[in-house]
Amino acid sequence: MCARYSLHASNAIVAKLFDLRDIPDWEPKFNIAPTSSVLTVIRKANSPAEARLMRWGLIPHWAKDKSIGQRLINARADSLHEKTAFRSAFAKRRCLIPADGFYEWRTENGKKQPYRISRRDGRPFAFAGLWESASLPALLPERGDEMLESCTIVTTQANGLVAPYHDRMPVLLDKEQFADWLDPNQAESEAARLLVPYGDEGLVVEPVNPKVGNPRYEDPDCVLPLAETGLMSASPHVEKQSTLWD
Repeated sequence: MCARYSLHASNAIVAKLFDLRDIPDWEPKFNIAPTSSVLTVIRKANSPAEARLMRWGLIPHWAKDKSIGQRLINARADSLHEKTAFRSAFAKRRCLIPADGFYEWRTENGKKQPYRISRRDGRPFAFAGLWESASLPALLPERGDEMLESCTIVTTQANGLVAPYHDRMPVLLDKEQFADWLDPNQAESEAARLLVPYGDEGLVVEPVNPKVGNPRYEDPDCVLPLAETGLMSASPHVEKQSTLWD
């Protein structure tokens, strides 16, 4: 599962990593929650990759209102070809969702402690995602219907590092896998080969500020290990790394 993540790398770094000509208005975010507007990368047939802002929580094209998206923030890799909500998007509308870390919670001493999982080198990556475009009634009836683009994060079985915190994890992709996932002509069977747990050795898990549990809390200390915030002494099982990008 993935219900909270961060993307605070600079736009220049993101543009270079995803080979983007430009990026929509995007400010560093340290605690991204469902229904937020998130940065995505898509590629249409015979076109280069492009960045889009989409609502997190997939709204199928047949939906009557956007509330369904709150239940579709994640899509299980093993049933993408079966679920009505995801089948068409998996075949035709795969996307990348740039990120540099995601959060999971574990109950400790009667309290929920958030942990941030990121690449060991601190660099950004991408979640494998799906996207949709739906025509929904506008807030103001006189405006008629309006198009809303939305996305979901694909999840798979947790690797050994993440398993103590949750039994599932988002599918993480590196740069050399981006083109294959985005290619609209890539067969579903080939795209499905990418939907595997990320290697343990490439990730690090660190306890972070409990305030991450509040989706309205958006301070930079969300991504700092607790040992660097002064809230606890250094934890022996994690390696210190730089997590803040210019």
